[in-house]
Amino acid sequence: IILIIFAVMFGIIGTILLISFCVRRLVKKSPPVIKPVSLEDTDLPLNSVEMGQTE
Repeated sequence: IILIIFAVMFGIIGTILLISFCVRRLVKKSPPVIKPVSLEDTDLPLNSVEMGQTE
């Protein structure tokens, strides 16, 4: 019974560590690429739409 409990605990901890490791890798890679592009993409259409509505 104790072995089963330890196995479940190690399995849960292992999956959490794997998920956190993958998230760290994705977060390190994506922000330099996504942030400038998303900010430019969102700013330009909003400005064009706002200008179109005001005209």
